[in-house]
Amino acid sequence: METGIKGVFRRRYHLAFLMVFFLISFINKITFINHPFFGLGKSLNYQYDYKFQPLQANTCIDGSLSACRVTTTFGGHFITFPLIVSYINKLIGYSPYTIFGLNFVLSFLIILMVDQLTRLIYPDSFYRPFLPLLVLVTTPFINLFNTSGLAETFSSLSLLAFLFFFFKALDDKFSPKSGFFWSSLFYLILSILIKRENMLLVGAAPIVILLMIAKKEFNKNMLKRVSIYFALTLIVLFALTFLINFFQIEKQEGAMIASQTFSIANLVRILPLFWSSYFNFQLFGLTGVLVLIATWFVLFKPSDTRFNVIFILCVFYILLYSSHYRSYYQIKFGDLTVFETLRYSTNYFPLLCICLSAIPINQLTGKMKFTVGTCGLIYVTCAFFLSMNLRTKYSEDEYSQRIFPVKKTLALISENDVIVTDIPLIFHLFANDHQIIVDAYSTSIERIQ
Repeated sequence: METGIKGVFRRRYHLAFLMVFFLISFINKITFINHPFFGLGKSLNYQYDYKFQPLQANTCIDGSLSACRVTTTFGGHFITFPLIVSYINKLIGYSPYTIFGLNFVLSFLIILMVDQLTRLIYPDSFYRPFLPLLVLVTTPFINLFNTSGLAETFSSLSLLAFLFFFFKALDDKFSPKSGFFWSSLFYLILSILIKRENMLLVGAAPIVILLMIAKKEFNKNMLKRVSIYFALTLIVLFALTFLINFFQIEKQEGAMIASQTFSIANLVRILPLFWSSYFNFQLFGLTGVLVLIATWFVLFKPSDTRFNVIFILCVFYILLYSSHYRSYYQIKFGDLTVFETLRYSTNYFPLLCICLSAIPINQLTGKMKFTVGTCGLIYVTCAFFLSMNLRTKYSEDEYSQRIFPVKKTLALISENDVIVTDIPLIFHLFANDHQIIVDAYSTSIERIQ
């Protein structure tokens, strides 16, 4: 750590550096107040009390929130984040919009974590976090989805925290006496409890082992400690698998859609769409182009072990998400759109941004810093309008098609009326606790009569 006057100026410069990106992010996201976007995800279940078995998000499909007769779960969507939001609602009073404010705050912590992780990889390069942070705060889709009603924002923060403490534990040679060692295990558990796909993080330790063997940078004591850490992560994974029963969840979800939830056929079909979406300028800006440039540097320039772990995990996330079915409509009717890839990208997108640090921006720009700065300012301005247009479009579409009909119906009926609908979840968001709501697909004529 630098000391003296030079260290003070560097820390102040770093703070000013971060504040610029905080400001850009704030401007691009604060419009969620006027244009909220739920995303209509399963994380909207944040009114309900905690139910331990099987730790899945659930909703009432027959009855009211105060007297529910029948509940149902939502596949592999866990209740961890909805539970946190429900506690906040109990403290400050219920509002269906609380989750937007929470995700808004969490998105700034993600910026901080991306900066810190990049500086762990490149401790001697002040400007390496520039591209990762620029892409993170200007990408239109991330500005929309990081302030949505989904759990991916919290999941991103948790997996970044895991990697931060994991790398710190790596610096301490995975000593069990280190607080970083146990902190990384805590965030591993939390990440998996938020989203099941974060089980991929268990692969961080074996990736380090393989990289150390390949680079011949290990000794027996270090290999032993990494192996012990990996064994502990496997114990955590097996315990959570037994507790939550991931395989049963997948089996039930597969039975519900009459198809496999993960398959090679999905991977072959979805991966090209997944990858091409990064080149959609209105959604991702210059992300796709920058990823290609970064990949070139990764393939032909030696990289730090920490960077390689993040890069490999990022590839695994892309392959995993590409092999997962997108919606019921994809299975039954073959419908598949670029939009359906977006919310899945939100979880690992900060890792993709960190991968852009492979581009040595300060070396490439050289004496063209003024020109590059001007182009960057123009790009930030364009990204603001793209983010505004994207938020306005999806917010208004969602409101007119989903939210407004629900609010209009609730305004026209009395509390004694029974609502039969195919979207009970959304009705529960805006109805009072005593309004009886019945899922149209889960009831019978006799029940309605």
